Amino acid sequence: MFPETTVSVNKEAVAGKIKGNTVRVGILDTIDPWFFVWSFGDTMEHLRRQIPHKTIKSSELSYQQLEKAIENKSIDFFIAPSGFFAKVAEDSGARHLATFHRESALDPGKAVGSVFVKKKGDSRFQSLKDLKKAVLSISAPTSFEGWIIAAGELLKEGLEPDSLLSKAIFTGYGLPDVATLVLNGSADVGILKACELERLILEGTINWDDLEVIEEKNQNLLKCKVSSELYPDVVFASLPHAGSDLVRDFSVALFTMPKVGEGRWGFASDFGSVNSLYRSLKMGPYEYLKDSAP
Repeated sequence: MFPETTVSVNKEAVAGKIKGNTVRVGILDTIDPWFFVWSFGDTMEHLRRQIPHKTIKSSELSYQQLEKAIENKSIDFFIAPSGFFAKVAEDSGARHLATFHRESALDPGKAVGSVFVKKKGDSRFQSLKDLKKAVLSISAPTSFEGWIIAAGELLKEGLEPDSLLSKAIFTGYGLPDVATLVLNGSADVGILKACELERLILEGTINWDDLEVIEEKNQNLLKCKVSSELYPDVVFASLPHAGSDLVRDFSVALFTMPKVGEGRWGFASDFGSVNSLYRSLKMGPYEYLKDSAP
């Protein structure tokens, strides 16, 4: 998406061939596309201006590639949803430097969530409990906002997320997208990232009366419809082998960066809600709980 900042994964990022004065930043390629459009490129350029004595390279990596790059120590920093950060932090020693604070959220620590949508007028699904036999359209099973947060809400209602996931339709972030699959009848209910519905309407892809939100929560922390609890936004994290001076320079640069696009870099002090979510789902760092279940 940004060829001037993207490094070949096979040749440099994952193989770990960048040496010396070069700093390597990996970014999860399934982050909200609007973050790429409005914030990622400007963030990298700002870091390069503020830290001119380093050559800063960035690579867009898939979920598995980013996990591998962290394990191989072939990157020094990474940018990813808070769910990914929480999943890898304990084993990798990753440290939270900054959290993106979008304008639509009052608090960067409570800024992202999931939205369940159905076709307007579909009376079969009045609440999440009605989704027991629904066919869902989902971007990807690894998406924090597009599935994992939603799975936590389903679990609270006594549903089995894995059962629903087994018959879901995955878009892979391509076309037809989640909303289209609901509108054309291929899926009963779609799971969108919070604020994605409003963006689709704003850009004219769908109309206000095309889709309806299931169990919209009353909240005043996010200027978008949401069906779930809210969690921290995108995280900029460092890995243990990044030197303390370098980590300090990155932290200062991020916190002094002017607003770009939809927001600026801020700080979320509590990731306990993310850890609790993964624990309830027996996922990520708590996957071992599946083996100990009766």
